[in-house]
Amino acid sequence: MFIIEDDSTHAVTRDSERDYEWGVNFIQSVALSANNVLRFGGLYNHWLAPNGKRFYIGNRCDLETFSAVIVDEHQFGALRLDAGLRWQKTYIDEYGAFNIEGSTKGLQNVTAVKDEWEPSLFQGNVGVSYNFPAFFSLHFNMAAGEIHPRRGTWDKNL
Repeated sequence: MFIIEDDSTHAVTRDSERDYEWGVNFIQSVALSANNVLRFGGLYNHWLAPNGKRFYIGNRCDLETFSAVIVDEHQFGALRLDAGLRWQKTYIDEYGAFNIEGSTKGLQNVTAVKDEWEPSLFQGNVGVSYNFPAFFSLHFNMAAGEIHPRRGTWDKNL
């Protein structure tokens, strides 16, 4: 339940912010050798907030995300190296989450994005770990990628 108070009239309204999320995920591991494992997989996720969520109440959100991943892991004694690549693409059935708390004047009237595909995103990571004797290990991980703003979220007129 979400409660909103109008600043000028002090009228209080209550609204639902229920959301639903479901997905399917698979991953397959293939031992290429005793010291090399290749993993690949995919994910489908569907998120639906029929009446918006939190600060976005009243603005429907319906997103479907597809992604694929591939990771290669090499073991050299106590040293383990891994690297991976992830691709992601989201279908926007409808996304109207522009009513941001504290900035509702111009953003509240922004037209929702409907029936569009976001650009593909690519992300990668590299990791190193070393297992010392006596239950101690050292880990290093580095990730890089891209994030695109949703089309239509900002323009020169807000």
